[in-house]
Amino acid sequence: MRAWNIVASLLLSFAVLVPAANDQDTKKTRKPPKGAKHLMQLENWVRSVKIETMESAPPQFAAILSVAMPTPGWKLKVDKVQKPDAQGRIRVSITGTRPKGGWPQVITNTKIRVPLGHVPKGRYLLDVFGRYDATKPHRRKGVTLLHAFDKWGE
Repeated sequence: MRAWNIVASLLLSFAVLVPAANDQDTKKTRKPPKGAKHLMQLENWVRSVKIETMESAPPQFAAILSVAMPTPGWKLKVDKVQKPDAQGRIRVSITGTRPKGGWPQVITNTKIRVPLGHVPKGRYLLDVFGRYDATKPHRRKGVTLLHAFDKWGE
């Protein structure tokens, strides 16, 4: 039943976002988008996200991220977690610290706990920015959709 609700929700979202084929007014007023010259997938830095719920009133949440790092021994630190903005984006900034000494290059999953605090009901994008060097700017590394609700099926 839960899977059906998710599919129905996605279909409804798609129907709202895509104009009907015979909608002449929309075709007249809509400007064609500028064509991109390149399209690439974002680096798959965040391998998985698990949500942790703390027993408190109101409930507090944390996201446990499994992040792909180039070698074992990396340390991850949360630099900043921004509260949800008007569009529902929660921006998280993370810095990775390289291990000392020589390590074989093997992609290794490293976990980090990101405190989210209290989150009102709604849908959010967990927008993860990361960097391998504290002197460099953070870059987008992954985006995950989150849904905060009271009861299953909402």
